[in-house]
Amino acid sequence: MQPQFLTPCELADRWRVTTSALGKWRSQGIGPRFIKFGDRNRAVRYPMDEILKFEREATFAPIKKP
Repeated sequence: MQPQFLTPCELADRWRVTTSALGKWRSQGIGPRFIKFGDRNRAVRYPMDEILKFEREATFAPIKKP
């Protein structure tokens, strides 16, 4: 069964980026939507459906040259 949410560490592993890159993207409004909760909203989680949506929308097809 696929998890419903990923932690920043799990998403960083999935995309082979650093957690600091994810943090920078969050502050810039880049990347999938996320939720924050817990003590002073420090716990960040990425809903799996938002990750999949972001990946679909970020997929590019090669440009055919005539």
